Amino acid sequence: MKDCLADIMAPESLAKKGIATRVERYRDLRERYGTLTLVSVEKSEAGQVEATLAATDLSQHRFIFNVQTETPFKMLSVAMREPGHMGIPGFGH
Repeated sequence: MKDCLADIMAPESLAKKGIATRVERYRDLRERYGTLTLVSVEKSEAGQVEATLAATDLSQHRFIFNVQTETPFKMLSVAMREPGHMGIPGFGH
């Protein structure tokens, strides 16, 4: 996972939140949801894709992927939009 994140994440994103923190968050999500599978793409525009992913238990979760708009098109962030306390969105990665 460390090698994968180093390859797909933009350097400026890794400077803000390091690989160790991102690996820890990945493990938390993996433990909570299992394998995530693409259900649908809700929105796709330059720099951002919003998609619904299904967890192992078939519960559905909305993810927002932000990417660079110029080459090399690396990942800037991944956020999970889940209704939280009083509708406040969930985590950012």
